[in-house]
Amino acid sequence: MAPSASRMGRVPASANGFGWGAGLVRGPWTLGQPLAGCPKPDGGGRDAAERLLGRFRTLAWVTAGATFALLLVGAGVVATGAGLSCPGWPLCGGRVVPVFSGVVVVEWSHRVGALAVTLLSLATAAAAGPLRGRGPWAALSLAAVALLVVQVALGAVVVESKLPAAAIIAHQGLGVALLCLWAAAATARRAGPDRLAAGGAD
Repeated sequence: MAPSASRMGRVPASANGFGWGAGLVRGPWTLGQPLAGCPKPDGGGRDAAERLLGRFRTLAWVTAGATFALLLVGAGVVATGAGLSCPGWPLCGGRVVPVFSGVVVVEWSHRVGALAVTLLSLATAAAAGPLRGRGPWAALSLAAVALLVVQVALGAVVVESKLPAAAIIAHQGLGVALLCLWAAAATARRAGPDRLAAGGAD
């Protein structure tokens, strides 16, 4: 007659010379629980992806906010006529930090802000890299960086060509488009419930 489960539970670990009797019945796990030291099947991959997405969204919002602030400073440059107060580009009169007189500080602040937006944009795009194939975030970030390159080049043209009206309007318009891209990236949602953790093709 086979021994009952309750009797098996009382078999000492050394009963068979190898100690596996107690391990089978009274080991560090029960039905539905993983072995000690093994990761629980609790969606750890999804949790990690959610953290990556949260970090990206935070950076995207910060970058969008910095872009909006830069647009306001740019409007101040136009309103005060400070665009030609810093001859040359990217330096201001051949200096990294110019002599602050008149409206020079307005134009110089705009250039410093543009540098900050550039660095933030690159950092945000880098944060979107691990999310590639899991949603639209990497594609939107790449589009924003590409637009930023055009925007920076156009800003140089605006300064070097003595502020033509068409270039100024285009420069401001691209700035608004950049803001919209980062706002869209910060608020974009994934295509499906399983795509964030699993990934997929763009």
